[in-house]
Amino acid sequence: MKFVKNIGKNPQLEQGRIYQVSRRTLKGEYILKGIDGRFRKEEFEPVKIHHGTAIYMPKIGESFKCDCYEKGQKVIYTTSPVVEIHRKGREYIVHTQNSVFIIFVLLE
Repeated sequence: MKFVKNIGKNPQLEQGRIYQVSRRTLKGEYILKGIDGRFRKEEFEPVKIHHGTAIYMPKIGESFKCDCYEKGQKVIYTTSPVVEIHRKGREYIVHTQNSVFIIFVLLE
């Protein structure tokens, strides 16, 4: 799963929004999930993905705390405000202003 942030000026896309890449073409263009068209990769910057656990369900417009394990070390993040939340099975894909968190929520 790859996520990118739009830094280009394409009128079809929202500036600063994070999009999921469905696939790349042979020319290196991105095909984005849920968006028609092909987009130049130069118009995007990569977004870091964190995997972790949150005690409570995040709310749009608010930050949340998330426990992640990176390189064998526990890291506790207090995120920037949540922009979008998508459910994927028992996990949630949470887009903040700067990152993407794939989390398991203990208390929904």
